[in-house]
Amino acid sequence: RLPIYDTLTLWMGVIAPPGAAKNTCLRWAREFSKDFYERIYGFDLAPKPWISFEGSLQGVLHAVSERADKNLPVIPGVLYHSEASKIFLSEEAPATLCQLYDGEDIERNYRYLQRDKDEGKNPPIVIKAPQLSAVFMTTQAALERVIQREMLEGGLFSRLLWLREELRELMPFPKSDKVGREGLLHRWTAWSGALDGLRAGHDLQLDIGLDEPS
Repeated sequence: RLPIYDTLTLWMGVIAPPGAAKNTCLRWAREFSKDFYERIYGFDLAPKPWISFEGSLQGVLHAVSERADKNLPVIPGVLYHSEASKIFLSEEAPATLCQLYDGEDIERNYRYLQRDKDEGKNPPIVIKAPQLSAVFMTTQAALERVIQREMLEGGLFSRLLWLREELRELMPFPKSDKVGREGLLHRWTAWSGALDGLRAGHDLQLDIGLDEPS
């Protein structure tokens, strides 16, 4: 669920060989979550949960800053990229990603923002209270080419839950399996409602039926 509603954040790195359907898995997960959010919160949910990490680190931070809402205590979202090695090419990436994971305020001393401020505008120089989850896909060979000592010593890799090779059990039900997919959506919806009830102080018991899919 979106951090706007819960405090849980989860960063995942999926390592699998070429041709293991990494991007297909990511696309299905995004489509499934879209249907889930629409079922729970309606079609007008804002902000939308997924934030592409494609482009420069500066550009991604700008996209995150634009999601700030004075009515929300945090900036929510789910970062994603189909090839994590591109993200780690930037020397600034390890430290900045750790800040995003930890939910620290990020001050962006970029010249274009300073010029906007000098001209009397009010640019979002500080990204306040980011609360983001993330999922990044990669291959082992691509990761080995870009890995830096700072990623290990600075704690970036230990902040991610790494999943390796076997993706079939990770995939949500495809849309072609309408019965199974609808059943999974129903379970997620019921669980979401139970969490809301517990937060409201109700003592609820719920059997969400976590049977193994056939």
